[in-house]
Amino acid sequence: MKTVKELVRCGHFNRARCSGDTYLDEVIDMMAQLEESSVLVTKTDGSVAGILTDSDILCAVKLKGTAGSSICREKVKDWMRSTIAFCRTSDLLTTAENLMAQHSVRHLVLQDGNRLIGSVTRHDILAKIHEQDQAELEQVKANLIESLNSQAA
Repeated sequence: MKTVKELVRCGHFNRARCSGDTYLDEVIDMMAQLEESSVLVTKTDGSVAGILTDSDILCAVKLKGTAGSSICREKVKDWMRSTIAFCRTSDLLTTAENLMAQHSVRHLVLQDGNRLIGSVTRHDILAKIHEQDQAELEQVKANLIESLNSQAA
């Protein structure tokens, strides 16, 4: 069974970070440029203060837009989620998937020991699990074909 470290090796994790005082329009530009669905919000010491996701931004747009104002000068700290779920690079992919379900989140903050690595999404984890399942299925097929060929001979 593969661990979350596989996602790191393959580059399937998010390194995007900002401070809580960053404006939403700057984060939106960063997320679009990096093609990421979230950004980690860090304190001055580098520890995690929270996470801002595309869903949080949509919420800001809806609430501010209804009031007739723009979100451009809104700060990340006012819209981020400060309750976050963590996983370790040594965790199994299925453990990470279960953590997401347990905490009702689509992003996990990724740590290697005490070192902050980035974040991973449910999509990243499920894609890797599917890749692993496909490889196992191909191996089973190859073994079956080999067995059938040896029986026919």
